[in-house]
Amino acid sequence: MLILLGPQYSAQESELAMLAAETGLALYDLRTRLRPGAWSVVRAVADAQRAQQIVANLRGRGLQCCALDSAVGQDPLRKTVYLRGIDIKSDFVVLQLAEREMKIPIGALLTIVRGDVHLGRMSLVLSSQPSSQSLRAAASTPSMLASGSGPGEVFREQRAPQIHEVFVAADIHFVTVPWLARLDAKDCAFPGQNSDTANYAEQLDRFIDELAQRARIRVDRNVKMSSLASHTSGSQRLATPSPPGPTSTRRGAGMTDEHFDAYSRLVGEAERQTFR
Repeated sequence: MLILLGPQYSAQESELAMLAAETGLALYDLRTRLRPGAWSVVRAVADAQRAQQIVANLRGRGLQCCALDSAVGQDPLRKTVYLRGIDIKSDFVVLQLAEREMKIPIGALLTIVRGDVHLGRMSLVLSSQPSSQSLRAAASTPSMLASGSGPGEVFREQRAPQIHEVFVAADIHFVTVPWLARLDAKDCAFPGQNSDTANYAEQLDRFIDELAQRARIRVDRNVKMSSLASHTSGSQRLATPSPPGPTSTRRGAGMTDEHFDAYSRLVGEAERQTFR
């Protein structure tokens, strides 16, 4: 189980003292592992009951935290649905799927995870180097991993990468359903698209910032720096069959980015567990 500390963490000495008292970790290790404004892994605990007890104690001290199985990142129930278009109305969001539209109350939106999707990229796993160093390597890029230079030395890839396409995207997570809606900056139609800029990334960022403001939710842009990104390989792959639900043909079957997909699912579930 992963014990996660939420983005409300601000690195104050009082917070660090509480974390040290509950986890037994040194202040240096905590400063290395934790990043204000991002979901961070405090530590991994094999005993689920012990992990939940630590989380309960930290929550009792006012910290935003949860315990999460890293296998959530590979859960097929949390399917990714690509959208053809999206629009914001007064109190709901219109999702344009491949064959139909869905109206979602704006209050049902949970969080947005923004990043670069590398179709064909496999999950990353940690090497045997010290954890304090490995946690600093969350900003590694595929090119660094391939060359073995820089902080990427603490990672190795499970399989040789076969990157077919790279694009900017944002995942919308919801409070009550496990599937997520993905906005491909190039292929998704936004309100007023191309009105004053042809930069797809700018269009996406402006839209999700407006959506987040309207829904009063957070946009996570920390996949390259959060220590949570070093745990996307999961402890196991869940074998639950995918349920019926919204479908999309925007991307071919089997083409995915295991690393970003897992990170997005983990963030979504962490936000769901700490939702108020």
